[in-house]
Amino acid sequence: MPGIYHKVEKGQTLWRISKTYGVDLDEVARINRIPDATSIEPGQLIFIPSTQKKKYMPHEPSPEDFNWPLRGKVIASFSQVFNDMINKGINIQET
Repeated sequence: MPGIYHKVEKGQTLWRISKTYGVDLDEVARINRIPDATSIEPGQLIFIPSTQKKKYMPHEPSPEDFNWPLRGKVIASFSQVFNDMINKGINIQET
């Protein structure tokens, strides 16, 4: 299968890598046997199918990488204990 390898740098996400190369996120995850798209690590090689040339990726996150899902007060932060469980995100009380 034609393609290239992309070396993950700190701060890069599989979503941003897929979008930069114009390749479907689910396809990249499947080909690379990545069960959780949020679990890539710096230094990891990711095969990008149907690509011939490495593309420049800025080190700083793009505003498209983060969206505030709704307006409201943050009532539990990442890794805070909430409802007797360690929170793996943030909890927002909708206003």
